[in-house]
Amino acid sequence: MKGLFKGIVIAILILTATGAGQAEEYELAPGPYTIENLGSPLQSNTQEHQIMFRANDGSRHLIMYYDVNEIWKYPIQLLDINLETGEHRLVDTVLGRPGPSGTLFYPANGKLYMGSGDPGYLFEYDPITGASRSIGKLHPTENRYAQTLNIGDDGWIYIGEYFARGGGLARYSPTIDVFEDLGLADSAFNAPQYAYTVGADSRYAYIGLGQKPWYLAIYDTVAKTYTLFWKDQNDTGDFVYKGVNGGWYYSRMNVSQQWWYKLENGIPTEIPASSVPPLVDGYIHRANIVNGTNNNSVFATDFSIELNLESAYPDNLNGATAEIKWREAGSLDWRSVTVSDFRIMPIRIKRMYTWDNDTLLGNAEVSTFTGQSLPTLFLQGRYLSWDGPCAACITPPLTGIWCIYPGIRLRHCATTEPGLGR
Repeated sequence: MKGLFKGIVIAILILTATGAGQAEEYELAPGPYTIENLGSPLQSNTQEHQIMFRANDGSRHLIMYYDVNEIWKYPIQLLDINLETGEHRLVDTVLGRPGPSGTLFYPANGKLYMGSGDPGYLFEYDPITGASRSIGKLHPTENRYAQTLNIGDDGWIYIGEYFARGGGLARYSPTIDVFEDLGLADSAFNAPQYAYTVGADSRYAYIGLGQKPWYLAIYDTVAKTYTLFWKDQNDTGDFVYKGVNGGWYYSRMNVSQQWWYKLENGIPTEIPASSVPPLVDGYIHRANIVNGTNNNSVFATDFSIELNLESAYPDNLNGATAEIKWREAGSLDWRSVTVSDFRIMPIRIKRMYTWDNDTLLGNAEVSTFTGQSLPTLFLQGRYLSWDGPCAACITPPLTGIWCIYPGIRLRHCATTEPGLGR
């Protein structure tokens, strides 16, 4: 639904009153109708992920991603804030959306790497110099999504991928600037699948596949072959972990039991839970970054930084700007930067309510991954009811209908006749 409907054909409108015993039916007057184009009353973007890391010069950095509806057309914007100096950059990256666990910091060269999905790309960013580049697509013809990135013991960056015909794997070497597509982990699967977690030692890559079934795939980077484990065991979850002090471990579980394995030389060896060492948790802490998207309090623990992001969401009502606030944990003094030049686009209006009988109160759709709230939309004198490809309802004097179109524009259709039959 990328364009506007060119015409309107509406015959019968049925409204259900909350708490009423039965639905009230309204028949539209025969017309003709005129259209009042109100344009795009609300434009915004989606803020995805809040990530912190420490650059090689010791400075703490906050990374926030912003994207718009047309992710296949406009690149993700990366906001980098140096929390020591307040310097910041807004950088265009690659197409798609940032992968859920798709960012890591690579200490050997001091650069940040991000994988995207729909479409899938790999991107490189230097937080010290600001230099950035697209390394390329994850696959030349298939729409692979970057689900997770991790650093192998061999120095390669391993990329676990979602794909419609099975979870995939790729890797990139920053040292020699080589990207390799390692194919699908289970070529016989032929259904949507995620490579949720990945790790690698000096020769073998370990991939936790899911969902339903959940199972382990091991890739031999020398023989270039995959071996599968426990595909037929109906497991309900799995995870590839890195040990805090090194080594790789695998957990699998079903409704009643959990098993642990040490992953070494391409072989999973079962170990008791009491022998499992401290592990990197994999989602919040992973590959030298801390992901505080769902819980900013981890930044206070790991970096002694508290955030205030209540004004971090650009829209047309605030001039497409965002204010990011932070302070040292325990301090009373906030520091802030105000960032402009964000890309915004018209967004879907999901709910409409009456307000004091003459005002339209609207709530707008945002990504469920961000938890952010968008400004309330008020339009005087008319109101809307439910959402959909074309949401419509009667305006207060019963002289017309409002429609929301797939192109995310709001229109008012007014009949030239004095009223609508009831």
